[in-house]
Amino acid sequence: MIITEKTKIKEVIDNHPNSIYFFKNLGLANLEDAKSPIKLLSLKSVSEIKKINLETLIKQLNEYLKIETNKTDITLVENNKKGEIKVYGVLPCPVRVPLLEKLNEAITDFEEKNSTTVEVNLESASKGLGWLKDSVDFADDKTIPDIIISAGFEFLFSQNAQERIKKGFFIDCFPNKLNDDFKDINLKDPFNALSVFAVVPAIFMINEQELDNEKIPGSWEELLYGNYENKVSIPVGDFDLFNSILLHIYKEFGESGIERLKKIMFKSLHPTVAVKTQQMKNTAKPAITVMPYFFSKMVRSLNSVKIVWPKDGAIISPIFALIRKDSAEKIKPLIDTIFSKEVGNILSQHGLFPSLHKDVKNSLIEPANFKWVGWDYILNNDTENLINELNKNFNEFIGVA
Repeated sequence: MIITEKTKIKEVIDNHPNSIYFFKNLGLANLEDAKSPIKLLSLKSVSEIKKINLETLIKQLNEYLKIETNKTDITLVENNKKGEIKVYGVLPCPVRVPLLEKLNEAITDFEEKNSTTVEVNLESASKGLGWLKDSVDFADDKTIPDIIISAGFEFLFSQNAQERIKKGFFIDCFPNKLNDDFKDINLKDPFNALSVFAVVPAIFMINEQELDNEKIPGSWEELLYGNYENKVSIPVGDFDLFNSILLHIYKEFGESGIERLKKIMFKSLHPTVAVKTQQMKNTAKPAITVMPYFFSKMVRSLNSVKIVWPKDGAIISPIFALIRKDSAEKIKPLIDTIFSKEVGNILSQHGLFPSLHKDVKNSLIEPANFKWVGWDYILNNDTENLINELNKNFNEFIGVA
């Protein structure tokens, strides 16, 4: 279908059902309801409500639909195969294919040696976690896969998920000896349930020409409380990284930090678009872009921008696995592959997602430290209500009902 500014959400979803997750990730609700008035909004209306450039919105949607309609990669066959062992989840987009290739090698060997079948459903992180939350009911253990891999922790906020974690349903199988890059933070959860094996760090991309002689922010505190009103692009559409940023800022700076985050916001741009914007002439550009570290490799040849690793630490979103305790021994070869040095190198070298594997040399820039809100904070607070309130606060600010 041809996407234009007049195209309605309903038309897109009717033609591409999975696109519901694209719109959910924009913060639009009640899309499952056939009579929802939200579905009658045109893309032009969505761009105005969300304060996203219309051309950018249409481009992002077309890219998403292209992925959905051209799934001819190695996962097409796997997603149609049912199996006794189930591996579900999302993988970071830049490294999804090489990770799947490595995992499929291990799965083929595992199936032959154990006379069993493995069902794999590992989607791109760009699809969001909505489909995973729809597939897995933490109140019903029959729906819980043997392994869940996630490039985001949004679906862990529910009470049922946290009860499973706290009662020992899952087991942390990642080695206790971690990469020295993480010696200053504790990524092990208090319930020995979450197996963190890499992270997505958020750093700053600076366009000095747009700063108007203001000082380059060196930390999150300087970013929030410096003179950067309407100068900072925030990755609102990157749901999990944005949630992680909200949690970190709220924990450290409280309501004041959230208010300052709203004041400094220039617009919401997907990091890919933010990078391309820096290369365009006669286009309004943010002076500062908060984005995943991965995208820094795309701009290192640009003289107009500078990459800054916050001196108080890059806020991180964890890449982790949830492994059923009752399956761990049986599926150990698969677990060993996911947590191997080879997978760690793929994450670190191909995607600039720092690996926790002790033998991986991560490619980082100084000061190369991390800011982590902590599993204690996430699992011992009413995180679901907190993140809902923080998102509601922010969405009301940018015009989403």
